[in-house]
Amino acid sequence: MGGAIALHLAAHTPELVERLVLVDAAGMPFQASLPVLATRSVRSMLQPGEGGYPWPLVSDILRRPRLRLLYRAAQQLTSSDFRAEMATITIPTLILWGERDPLLPLEMGKALSMALPHATFLTLPNCGHRPPLSQPELFSRLVLEFLR
Repeated sequence: MGGAIALHLAAHTPELVERLVLVDAAGMPFQASLPVLATRSVRSMLQPGEGGYPWPLVSDILRRPRLRLLYRAAQQLTSSDFRAEMATITIPTLILWGERDPLLPLEMGKALSMALPHATFLTLPNCGHRPPLSQPELFSRLVLEFLR
């Protein structure tokens, strides 16, 4: 939910944010049931070539308190709608999206870019939900070019 937090911060305290970078970010209404979202999340974690999670991290995530936290985050994801806040964001924004994101489909990224008036939308081919892990050089180059 880092992207949603960044959107909220940029909308409510614009004096603190000069530029915004969103990476496969939540923010648009999400029309999926919790079981579908859970399946997509597991597919995302296990997606080959994604700079996958190390087993100790997966094991840690699957512990009971964290599962409840993930469940609450999923509930918020399915009910979140930041479109009103996004309409107030006027800073330059870069949206990077993995073309093969199983968790948040590419259409969601396109809709996000349409909702942000000053957004540049770029997709990363052969990439899923975690571009910084799966394509670190390309990701870093795009972000640094945008921030210059």
